[in-house]
Amino acid sequence: MIEHVYRRLRDEGVSRVIVATDDERVRGAVERFGGEAVMTSARHRSGTDRLAEVAASLTCDVLVNVQGDEPLIQPSAIASAIDALADAPGIDIATLRYPLTVRPSTRAPTW
Repeated sequence: MIEHVYRRLRDEGVSRVIVATDDERVRGAVERFGGEAVMTSARHRSGTDRLAEVAASLTCDVLVNVQGDEPLIQPSAIASAIDALADAPGIDIATLRYPLTVRPSTRAPTW
């Protein structure tokens, strides 16, 4: 799954994709398919915390946090988040969102 997400990002033209992990097995798997992985502290409670650790050592204009368990994320959605930041110089963070509606008869979300 991580390789799939990684390749989707690269196919979208993201210049650098880094997998932040605290698991040597994940690091090894990423390196086997030719990806870049950075080991982080095992104390982090979320992928976002891992991203923050890695981000502290980077010099770049935009960071995009895509979790490794998001195989269905559309590359165009990622581009939209990047464009939102590029179009608003004073904005430091953007979050993707999608409206959900609930069908009255089932109370199940619809897309």
